[in-house]
Amino acid sequence: MNKELVRKSLAYVKSIRKHPLSSGMELDYETIHALAAKIQEKKDILILFAPNKGLPSSYQCGIKCDMCGADSSATLTKTALTEYIEQIKRHSNGSAMLCYKYRPTCEPCVASREARQVEESKKYSENNHKQYRIQRSNNTEHLMYRFLLPNARPSASSSWKEIAVLMNNMLLNCDEEMVSKWILDMEYKEFLTTPYWKIIAYEVRRKHKFKCVMCDSKEQLNVHHKNYDFHGFEHTYEGMQSLTCVCEKCHSKHHGHYE
Repeated sequence: MNKELVRKSLAYVKSIRKHPLSSGMELDYETIHALAAKIQEKKDILILFAPNKGLPSSYQCGIKCDMCGADSSATLTKTALTEYIEQIKRHSNGSAMLCYKYRPTCEPCVASREARQVEESKKYSENNHKQYRIQRSNNTEHLMYRFLLPNARPSASSSWKEIAVLMNNMLLNCDEEMVSKWILDMEYKEFLTTPYWKIIAYEVRRKHKFKCVMCDSKEQLNVHHKNYDFHGFEHTYEGMQSLTCVCEKCHSKHHGHYE
């Protein structure tokens, strides 16, 4: 331990004004811990550092690895060394653990820790992706059997508004291609009796303020496909744009039957 440096540091804090810590200085393990034990205030630690003509200061510090206990050395900046000393004081007082950023860890252990963190992050990501696929599959299945069967009632105790919210939430995380194929495999007349279509049709009527876009009638409103390019994807933006609201009389001008 550099006892002379510790003595000068304490003397400087008390009265003498000669910075004992200059850039490039080597500090052994015992010296750093002695400074941490004897100098209580952070401001007193900061004034120990000599100015370096506006350039960054660095110090070769002896450390004991907190993971394997091996003696090592590390180059620390003024800020890192100050925080390291502060962390040592907090740790010795039992008030805080050493922040990982300022822990004295040797390079092999740092590499080992980073590799472990990468592996844990990879496992976490894979697990999240697996959970996402499971949720996506469940949503798709529930959507088809609760909203895409003729005359189905998704929930006997919920209002249609609540049911619409439930369906929209499921549509946010489902296999849209599978849903579309399910719809296209249905008879069109059966599709028109599904909760899926009833919810979509209500939204289209509401969008057009429950009026026929051709004659402004509010009686016997139907929802009309302007084209079938997005049949199976009526819930998407493009699908909604392909639908419009017309009265039964105007609708008969486009079809020989009523939807």
